Amino acid sequence: MKQRREFHPKDDARRDDCEPGSRMAGRLQLAPFSGKPDGGGLHREAFAATVPGMAILDGRSRRIVQANPSFAALLGRSVDEVLGLLPSAWSAKPAYSSSEPGTPARPLAPIITAGDFEMQVRDRNGRLKDVRMWIAPFELDGRPFASVTCVEISVRKAVEKSLRESENKLRVLLDVSCDMITVLGADGRIVECNRSGQALAGITRGETTLAAIWDSTWWQGDEERQRIRCAVGEAARGAAGRFELTRSREDGTIEAFDVSVTPIPNGRRLPELLMVEAHDISQIKNAQAVIFRREQEVRSLVDRSPDGMVRYDHDCRRTYMNPAMAHFTGGSIEAFVGRTLDETTTLSDVGAYKSHLLRVFETGESSELEISFRLIDGRTGWAQVRFSPQFDAAGHIEHVLAITRDITELVEKRRQIHEIAYSDPLTGLPNRTSFSERFEAMQADARDQGRTVALLMIDLDHFKHVNDTLGHIAGDKLLCAVAKRLAASLAAGDFLARLGGDEFAVLLHGQITRSQAEATARRLSESFRAPFTIDGHELFASASIGIALLPEDGHDGTALLSRADAAMYDAKRNGRGGFRRYSAALSDEANRRLTLASALHSAVQNGEFELYYQAKKCLFSERLVGAEALLRWNHPELGLLTPDTFIPIAEETGMIVDIGRWVLLTACRATADWNRIAAAPLKVAVNLSGRQFQRNDLLTDVATGLGASGCKPEWLECEITESLTLSNVSGVHHTLRAIRRMGISVAIDDFGKGQSALAYLHQFDVDVLKIDRSFIDGMDQQPRKTELVKAFISMASALGMTTVAEGIETPEQAALLRLAGCGIGQGYLFGRPVPRSAFDRLVEASDEIRGRPTAANM
Repeated sequence: MKQRREFHPKDDARRDDCEPGSRMAGRLQLAPFSGKPDGGGLHREAFAATVPGMAILDGRSRRIVQANPSFAALLGRSVDEVLGLLPSAWSAKPAYSSSEPGTPARPLAPIITAGDFEMQVRDRNGRLKDVRMWIAPFELDGRPFASVTCVEISVRKAVEKSLRESENKLRVLLDVSCDMITVLGADGRIVECNRSGQALAGITRGETTLAAIWDSTWWQGDEERQRIRCAVGEAARGAAGRFELTRSREDGTIEAFDVSVTPIPNGRRLPELLMVEAHDISQIKNAQAVIFRREQEVRSLVDRSPDGMVRYDHDCRRTYMNPAMAHFTGGSIEAFVGRTLDETTTLSDVGAYKSHLLRVFETGESSELEISFRLIDGRTGWAQVRFSPQFDAAGHIEHVLAITRDITELVEKRRQIHEIAYSDPLTGLPNRTSFSERFEAMQADARDQGRTVALLMIDLDHFKHVNDTLGHIAGDKLLCAVAKRLAASLAAGDFLARLGGDEFAVLLHGQITRSQAEATARRLSESFRAPFTIDGHELFASASIGIALLPEDGHDGTALLSRADAAMYDAKRNGRGGFRRYSAALSDEANRRLTLASALHSAVQNGEFELYYQAKKCLFSERLVGAEALLRWNHPELGLLTPDTFIPIAEETGMIVDIGRWVLLTACRATADWNRIAAAPLKVAVNLSGRQFQRNDLLTDVATGLGASGCKPEWLECEITESLTLSNVSGVHHTLRAIRRMGISVAIDDFGKGQSALAYLHQFDVDVLKIDRSFIDGMDQQPRKTELVKAFISMASALGMTTVAEGIETPEQAALLRLAGCGIGQGYLFGRPVPRSAFDRLVEASDEIRGRPTAANM
């Protein structure tokens, strides 16, 4: 076992400190451990293993001559480092004595005497620690020593400090409380009392232990004293008690206190301390008295009201009914109060009534309803019901009050008027006259109440096709079915009217927000998802909806109708079957479109249109194989306009047919000119509009263009959109088949961009699949796009089609398309769209077209 070095004290009292390992005369002999129970080593090992810190001081020099590890650890040192230290090196000034709290303990005297006290020691880093120290002097071989035992009590001191602070905080909290809080012994004598309690009891803090609580002058009369005696007795047996004290003041108001007596748990069967709290509830009691009086007054008014009144809880159970309501129902109050709507009712439509009632519970907003009910004499009457929420003190809806007024006579007169002049004879909906009056009324109410009116204009899409194919009778039946479905999709209180033809309107009134109006429009659009059955035919219809809000989008009916119409037509331009919200840009757009539409009529005659051509090249040989004809409008004021600016207007106005005829002839002439000098044929693609397919003369226009220009059919390619393949399938199929029989190839343009008609590809005679540029853009950085393009190419190859990739801008994209097997490319990498003259130079400069030998074919 490792031998620990011991300190050898020297009779040199002048030295105040000592470094570990100093050589000094004298020695405290401790025999090494012999391994036998009676050996001196046993004492040594026990000394070292003792948990409390222990040290031995030389009685003359007061230096440490021996210490165990616990003592050294207390000082943040090793045992060797503490040997030879004087008390001044490790002890702070004693702060207090354990025997007399608050009295400073005496420092170590020159002659060490026995004793125990609390003091502070300082470790190597200067940190102070609280310790409890015991000193026991003894002699060895006639020489004085002292044993010092230390136990750290820093945690205990911190806890004691925390407890004192907590006690002071608790005292402050108790004293600031307005309630009387008193601590009693089990016999009822006052142990402690806060300031409010002292003020109420009329005692001082020094007097709190002098009397039982019921001896206080605060209690008035024997009855109150007996009640507190009984409550204290019950609490002393472990049961909490509570009661109210109510007194009348001279001014007629009430003085009231809520008194509770609670046992304070102590871990034993019976408590030794009790707590009494007295809370002043005088204001509450006086307020309750005022409320009671007012409720009596209100009840008296309600009971005498000519309008029926019923209060409902969350279960739609009646909790109150006034006599007028009982008179309406023809029964007694007792027969209805306490029962739900489902249990007893005289209403014709319980569902609608309950729906309004529950909606008020959910939203907290008042609601109105007109509903029929059975009168006393058995006749059907009409009532106007207003549902109003009633809130509790916490602001939660506790009840809903339904105020019912008999409007039977009014309804009958109104019905007669509507039947004569205000109803649409076909659908039974309100007509335009009714709509106008309702709108004016809503507008006035919105202006007075600061509310909003939302107008939804609804127009059926392609309704003319129904009349043309099935006849006007079927069209009328479809309008009636649409009217019923629209009405079923609206909430109670929303106003639906038929303005004429296939046009409907909806008015939403109240605190309507933009999102609420859009939610209604979305619901109406979704109602068209299911087919309509007309004369055994399943018809799928859709509608375009425009939304405008008053006063946000217009301050009068004319402006609002115009702007809702503008939004509705914008919905039609954007694919139909949806809705659009009016914006100021729509008015500017409408004016711009009107100007362009007017100018379109003279654009062809004035020679303002021009065709640009964008080259197509073989991706494997980079040989020029053709071009796409792209229309441009040289507007005299606006400059060069691209197709997306004016083609939608041309399609809406029908001008696209004349423009398309000019495009076909012009493109055919250019193609014929180029192919006269070409060694290999060039093919030019021309875009066809859906309107051209609707006309019966498209095939005539194509044949005329070929014949007038000398262009061969195999030099021409007609491009159609995906959406065209989904509409009027049989007609489109017939026309496309006729075009192919003429020797003209057919291409589907922008494939993958819209509604990809994969299921229809095998049904149509299509030669070319043009992959939309959105799939080409970024395909060299996005592997998923590459895989999609590969799938398109593979599918086209399986169907015997050629693939053309649009929008190629980088050599990397071209390389990937070559690897995927795409044959032809088009995009800025090969050239931008250019006028005829520029493309003439491109054709003339092409070695392949002019037939001159090149490095590729030598």
